[in-house]
This record gives sequence, structure tokens and C-alpha cells, in this order.
Amino acid sequence: MHIRMMALVLLTFTAMAAVHAQKQDSIRFRFQTDSTRVDLTKEENRRAWQSFEQMFRRDLDGVATGFVRLDIFCGASPEGSASHNLWLGEQRGRAIGRLFNQHFPRRVDSIVVHNEGARWQALYDSIAASHEPWRDEAMAILRMTPSVDVSRPDHREQRLRALRGGQAWSVIRERYLPPLRSGATAVLSWRLVRDTVWLHDTIRIFEPVPYHETATAGVAERNAGDALQADSASCPRHTVLRTNLLYLATASLNASIDIGLSCHWSLSLTAGFNPWKYPKRNRDDNKIVNPKTLHWLVMPELRFWPRGHLQRGYIGVYGQYAQYNVGGISFIPALNNSRYDGYLYGGGISIGWHWWLGRRHRTGLEASIGVGYLRLHYDRYRACNCSGLLETTDRDYIGPTKAALSLTYLIK
Repeated sequence: MHIRMMALVLLTFTAMAAVHAQKQDSIRFRFQTDSTRVDLTKEENRRAWQSFEQMFRRDLDGVATGFVRLDIFCGASPEGSASHNLWLGEQRGRAIGRLFNQHFPRRVDSIVVHNEGARWQALYDSIAASHEPWRDEAMAILRMTPSVDVSRPDHREQRLRALRGGQAWSVIRERYLPPLRSGATAVLSWRLVRDTVWLHDTIRIFEPVPYHETATAGVAERNAGDALQADSASCPRHTVLRTNLLYLATASLNASIDIGLSCHWSLSLTAGFNPWKYPKRNRDDNKIVNPKTLHWLVMPELRFWPRGHLQRGYIGVYGQYAQYNVGGISFIPALNNSRYDGYLYGGGISIGWHWWLGRRHRTGLEASIGVGYLRLHYDRYRACNCSGLLETTDRDYIGPTKAALSLTYLIK
């Protein structure tokens, strides 16, 4: 009996000492919509970070040894596709981890990213605590099973949009979604070492999401020494269709497909075709000219996206091959009196930028430009029907070889 009492007292003392030894600080970051960068130039983030940094350094000054763990809780608003929200939460968590590694090198022993993905549970809790007239209907929708296809917006979002003729969604969008779109919380906790015994923190900060955790939530643990490398399994690999509006303005049919290979790499293939012959015209010397811009083009391109596939800017390398039969175009001096029949090939480097249009992330706009080298081979004729071959020529060209302003559409 005495032994059991002594054991109970010892366990109680140990638990009290462990709680006493635990310290914890936290900070909440704000992100711009769809951004994965921790912007410390923003007043709210800057002031919160300065206060947190001073407090953390002061606490660490009195700690000789200990085990420091960083828990990062992040996610996104439940708008758009689940795969994009999951990727967004993961990248925000990694960005916060890199920030702590830069400012506190070798002081954080473990970094854990709690990626909530689309924060359906947080939206459910907010609406459940409200007194909205449509609260029960919205809660019933939110309790439904998530969509299987994570590349498209969840069916619950579509039902919420239609609830009460759209009136409920208007309130949800203005009142309940803004806090979920941009927030992430970082919690630092550490245990002191006493009598050479490690007291590890095993306290759960937040409870797991109850009814859709396996579908939209994930936890990725990394050692602080690594650079929080991207995990391809958490990154959406989109497939996008695209058409170049500038190329289309020349009456040339064109289409592209862009396939995500990993978090940061994609492969694009562009094809263009112009089958048009234009009305014949008479020159001043009464010879008949048959204007034409016949050609076809293929252009493969490998792209690197530093912020993730279809997220802002990219750099790329591309190749080009085309066959053409063009001439008799009066408003282009080089083609007014000549016709060129031949082919070209070459390649170059490109830069571009992609913008999403709207929160659904289905359509977008992309601008790009490229410079490179082309080898041209052609036979030159006079533009009139009666001309024979004038010359056969090979030429080298270095300069701009690509310009595009494209409309994009996400199909996967």
C-alpha cells in the first residue's frame, strides 16, 4: 500500500514538473488571397512577428537546453477545388517553416505542418454558433460527404451557393469566409531538460477534424534541418487548355495543352494552323496576286513554376518547327511582291505570368514572351501566279520568337 502511494505521488510530481517545464508561444499570420508568401511588409504581420520574436528570444535566453517544436496550422477557405486548397495550405505551412529556420537557425528541433486544406470544419463551427435563419440547412449541407473528385469545387459549395436563392451564400461569403481565406497559426512549444531526462511535448493543440479529415486534412512532419522540400503527393497536377489570343488575331487556329508533371514543372504543347487563302487581287502591272498565309506550327515547352504549377510566374525552354507558304500580303512590305515556301526550326527561352480569373480557378489569363534562334529554309517566288523560282535560301535569325496573351481553362 505504501509503495502504491509513493508511486502515485511520484507520478503526480512528474506530471506537474512536465507542465511547469513546458513553454509555448504562438503567432498568427495573414496571407493575401491565394498567396503562399509570408509578407512581413504587411503591418499586421510585421508587428505580430516583431512582438513574437522578442518574446521568443527572451525566453530562449534563459534556456540552456531543451526540445523545441513548431506546430503550424494552416489551410484555405473552402472555395474552389479541394486539391488547390490542400496545396495552398501545404505551401503556406512550408513558407512559415522556412521563415522560422531563417530567423532561428538550429534552434527549432522539429517542424510539424498541420494542413487542414479546405477549412470545412471551421466553416461548420462558425455557422453552428450563429443565429442565421438558414443555419440548420447549411449545417446539413456541410455534414454531407465530400466530393470524390478533388480537382473540382466540392458539391457542398455548389449547394451552399444555391441555398435560399443565393441569399445564404452572400452572407457566408461576406461574413464567414474572409477569416478562413488568409490565416495560419504557428505555435512554438518546448520542454526543458532536467536531470538529463527529456520531457517531450505530447499535447495536441487542436482536435482532429471529425468527419472529413481523411479527405481534406493532412499532417506532414519534417526535421528542422531540411529545407521543407515540396512533397509531390500534396501538389495538384493540373491539366490546362489554352489558346493564344494574339495568334488567333492573325486568323490562325491554335490550341495548347499544359500538363503538370510535379509541383513546379509542367510540359506544354502548342499547335497552330492557318489554312486560309485570300481573294485574288490585280497588281499595277495587271498581274494577278493570290495572297495566302498557309502554315502549320508545333511548339513543345518545358516550364518551371517557382511558386507551383499555374501560380504566378514561370520560366521555360521551348522548341519550334513550322512549314509555311506565305506571300502577296499588301500591308507587309516583305510579303507584298514575294512568296516564301519553306520550313523553319529552332528554340529559345521564355518567361511568363499566369493570373486566375475569379475564385473558382477554372479560367485564367497568361502572358508570355520568348527569345531564341531560328533556322529558316525557303524558296522565294514572285507573288504573282506566273512566277518561277527566284532563289533558294537558308537564313539564321536570333531575336524574339514567341509572344502570347492566352486564355486558359482548367480541365483537371
